[in-house]
Amino acid sequence: MQPICLSAFFLIFVSTTNTYQELHAANANLPKFNNIQKDAHATPFTVSLTQQLNQGLDSLNVSCTITANGAFVANNTLKLQIALEEERSIEAPWLLALVRTRLAVKDLPTKWASQEMHALDFSAPIPRNIQDIHHLSMRASLLDSNPFTLIQSVLFPMNQDPIDLIAEGVQGLDFLHCDGPVEPILIFKNAGKEVLNTCKITYQYDHGPFQTLPWSGTLKPGHTTVVTLPPSKLNKGKHEFEFTLSDPNGQKELLRANNTWKISEFHVLESASAPLNINFQTASKSVNNTPYILRNLDPAESKWKIKNGINSDGKLGKALSINLTQAEPGTQNEFVLPITNIDKIDRPQLRFNYAYIQQNHGNDDQLEIMISTDCGMSWNSIWSKQGSRLATAFPNYGAFRTPNKKEWKQVSFDLYNLVNQPDILLKFVLTSDAGNAFFLDDITIGSDTSSEKTEFLVSPNPCNGNPTFTINHATNEEYTLKVLNNTGQIVFIELIELNGSSFTETLNLTHLPNGVYPVILTSKKYPIGIPHQLVVQK
Repeated sequence: MQPICLSAFFLIFVSTTNTYQELHAANANLPKFNNIQKDAHATPFTVSLTQQLNQGLDSLNVSCTITANGAFVANNTLKLQIALEEERSIEAPWLLALVRTRLAVKDLPTKWASQEMHALDFSAPIPRNIQDIHHLSMRASLLDSNPFTLIQSVLFPMNQDPIDLIAEGVQGLDFLHCDGPVEPILIFKNAGKEVLNTCKITYQYDHGPFQTLPWSGTLKPGHTTVVTLPPSKLNKGKHEFEFTLSDPNGQKELLRANNTWKISEFHVLESASAPLNINFQTASKSVNNTPYILRNLDPAESKWKIKNGINSDGKLGKALSINLTQAEPGTQNEFVLPITNIDKIDRPQLRFNYAYIQQNHGNDDQLEIMISTDCGMSWNSIWSKQGSRLATAFPNYGAFRTPNKKEWKQVSFDLYNLVNQPDILLKFVLTSDAGNAFFLDDITIGSDTSSEKTEFLVSPNPCNGNPTFTINHATNEEYTLKVLNNTGQIVFIELIELNGSSFTETLNLTHLPNGVYPVILTSKKYPIGIPHQLVVQK
């Protein structure tokens, strides 16, 4: 065992020796400045830099002077590089990136005497991709070209533009708008050093003609103001909007990339009368003249798509779908129906077919149906299921797949309590948890057809106090029978639980005096037929 240990020790020693020799050789090739760097305060050059904007505010006049603090010899060509640097946030305010734009490069002498001086004067255009002048600076770097070695680097702050106007947003252009004019509210900020008294606002809808609005007021540095544009009547459907600020205090501005704000999509809603029927057998977003809105909020490939496959009636066709295998967990996609008037619908009801397949039993993708009676200003959830309660098929661990006929499910949801809110707005919200597939088809807002054939009969009428009532074509549920007097008070009530489609019973109402008595039969959901006017004559 001992020779093995010695051998191992020898190998480690040789390896360490070789590493030391390699480091020594590498150090020998570094420029002479490496010897000076032992003193942290000693630098081989003094670098000064000044910059000034030209009158057009589109280019910089730069002057840079390099003075040797002592004798210096570079290994190869010595280069001076001048660059603009901008610290820019990406994706999140706390995530920063350094964007560097090289403006000029100049070859310098290899050998320098003490106090030898060289200068570089040039003019360079301002890059158009600058976003924030307050995080902009200039960097002068001295480089040894072979091997590429940074000799010295000096950072110089930019002379800030005294005027900097920033477009910060738009209010009043929500994603959904009811019929009527839109009035955008523009938000902008004075990020410069001077008080702003005037500027020009240019705006447009849908890449149409530009409209101009002059602004005047007093906007102090660091302060924000709002401007409401004149009302504009837009057609129903999808729209875009943008505005641009210019000519602050009648002057040009260095930083113009932050002067524009765009809204890529908002919708003026259309109205539809019930019954409303939507399927996806054509790729149009106006199926049977019934428009709808697909709002894809997932940045990945998981978006609403109209896909061929087996639709809800078991035939080859199209349905609305989302590939959940590509979905980012927590993201949402919305399917918005048009504003629907249900005022003239008897027992209004929402019906739809869907299919949902999980990847595994742990997937909690959620479908939620939300309703608004104030054109999207506020929303309430009226139906929600997720995970295994939503699933219509066994989990599929493989790739995204389309459902078969048996994997579709129909849902009916009553809207009876909304008869006093005739114009409703419904949306389906699918929240991803990276399952497999979700499909939606055959959306209907119409009358509840499940009990249209249910009959409620009372005989004889008039009667002597012992009428017989009959229910035909009923469903297996609870019913309530009420007899009222002429002031609306209940004089008889009975709870009936049906186990079949028909029911007959003779009542004993002989205690009631002669008169006319409304008789009402209701299910848990709605009245059955119209009230009977029972006449008691003894």
